Amino acid sequence: MERRSTINLEIADNGIIKNIQDSDVNGTGTDYESSTLYELDLDKELAKLKTIQFLNDLIDDLNLEVGSTSDKDVVTISLRKGEDYLYSTQELEEQIEKTEIHLENLKELRYSE
Repeated sequence: MERRSTINLEIADNGIIKNIQDSDVNGTGTDYESSTLYELDLDKELAKLKTIQFLNDLIDDLNLEVGSTSDKDVVTISLRKGEDYLYSTQELEEQIEKTEIHLENLKELRYSE
């Protein structure tokens, strides 16, 4: 039996519906169907997180190679500030602290070789 997997995406009023059909799940010859609604009409911040979840799930469903924690380059989907975003003073202090910690970690790696 030839394995056949199908992923269909539908636009819904409140988001995206992902339908999966697999004719040979786990090589057992068993049919599998699944539907998932990714609600994207929520508040802006939650909708962005749901979009990331949708894209990461789709990457997994398609079995795309995106790298691992030990690879030099890894494909990631994440949130970041827009280029023209104006940081508050508190956000700047937090970014500086994170950057300093990251720099210290890099220095430790350099000296551990």
